[in-house]
Amino acid sequence: MNILHIDSSALSAETSLPLYSDPRGNYSISRRYTSKVVDLLKAKSSNVTVVYHDLVTNPIPYLSHVATTGLFMPANMHSPAQAKALALSTSLANEILKADTIVLGVPTHNFMVPAVLKSWIDHAVRFGITVGDNNGIPVGLANPKTKVIACVASGGDYSQGPLKGFSFVNDFIVRFFGNIGITDISFVNLQGLANGQDAVMKAMEVADKEILEIVNNIK
Repeated sequence: MNILHIDSSALSAETSLPLYSDPRGNYSISRRYTSKVVDLLKAKSSNVTVVYHDLVTNPIPYLSHVATTGLFMPANMHSPAQAKALALSTSLANEILKADTIVLGVPTHNFMVPAVLKSWIDHAVRFGITVGDNNGIPVGLANPKTKVIACVASGGDYSQGPLKGFSFVNDFIVRFFGNIGITDISFVNLQGLANGQDAVMKAMEVADKEILEIVNNIK
């Protein structure tokens, strides 16, 4: 099994920190849960390869002018400067093609994915690698059997109450992966993490059950 593991939270995953010590917590729950998912996947198979990106420690640079001009051109038309600028993008896009399972850690920033994750996405959508063209209609080129497990953490609860529907994170992730041909997406939503210790514990209790069910259903 080839696993692509992506973390994008600015908070630490240090497990020696207290479980809860301030209104928003002082550690990353999304990081903790991507690690839990990867550990469960490793226990499920004796042959596992993990490619890991910490997008905060090693951020993906924003696309430059030179890179952007080459994004939607066939590789054989790239200038030397474009080929050099797109080398990282090519590598990131190919990692998606090789992955059997993508484990994504996503904190919610102002109702959306963080900028560091958006930058990874901008590099990963590549004409001729992850996206093709059929008479002007985009066609995903990634393996449709690839599974995505997205651990989405948020201070607010967007499933109910006055904030219901405010977050665009899940829909955006569905649209991004759908655009490149991947539709098997499972979400572990850890919401209301700014609402006190009871809310954090409840969210984690539900998430623990969800990740077990998701991983157990992977054949």
